[in-house]
Amino acid sequence: MTLPLLLSLVLAGAIPAEPGAPALAPSPAATEVPTPTPQEAPAPGPGPVTPQLSAPLEVPVEGPAPYGHTGWRHEIDLGAHTTHFSSKAGSHYEFNSATLGYAGSYGLTGPFVRFALLLPIQASQDGSTYATANYYRHREGGDLLFGIQHRWTVRSTELEAGPGVHAMLIYLPGRPGYRDFSALPLGLGVGASLRWRTDKERLSRQVTVGTTASIAYDFRDPAHSEDLSRGFTFRIAIAVGLGARQ
Repeated sequence: MTLPLLLSLVLAGAIPAEPGAPALAPSPAATEVPTPTPQEAPAPGPGPVTPQLSAPLEVPVEGPAPYGHTGWRHEIDLGAHTTHFSSKAGSHYEFNSATLGYAGSYGLTGPFVRFALLLPIQASQDGSTYATANYYRHREGGDLLFGIQHRWTVRSTELEAGPGVHAMLIYLPGRPGYRDFSALPLGLGVGASLRWRTDKERLSRQVTVGTTASIAYDFRDPAHSEDLSRGFTFRIAIAVGLGARQ
């Protein structure tokens, strides 16, 4: 029994394997040990969206325009003044004067005042003309107009005009042998100024040059309530002033 068994085992080991079934080699994947991969960090979530501008926005800075309508205007002027009176008796008086004046106004629509010192040079009565220095010891007077004005501006030109209340004083004490003359006519008037800006600057304001004028109708004179019935006054001057603040 032992001999045949050993013989069969020897023969079995000498017989080759079947050609259709080759021996299988273990695959590299089966022998490789998998390498653990590091844990991936979570992707960050969406943050606040910041708009990207092609050009920065310009933020306007609020402030007064350099040549606006608002603010104060101040002017000093040299000019001529004429006033005409009529008496209830039918006589006519006229006085022509040199003037040194001041004009101030405020705002696009606001108050204005115009005041002028008068130096009467010539007088006439019923067509006869006289030099005031020959008949009066002093030659003094004043003209006042105040009211409400409005401004218009076109480029470097500015116009303002408005109505107001008018008052005028003429005081002429006579030389020996001649009578005194004084008058205080009151009425309503209109004032206007036309000015241009220059390149000069004083006190942080633009220097202006221009012209100013006023006209008034006087219908009462407390100093001659029984004599003078009405009057007419006109003044024109060349002015230098301070305009808009820079």
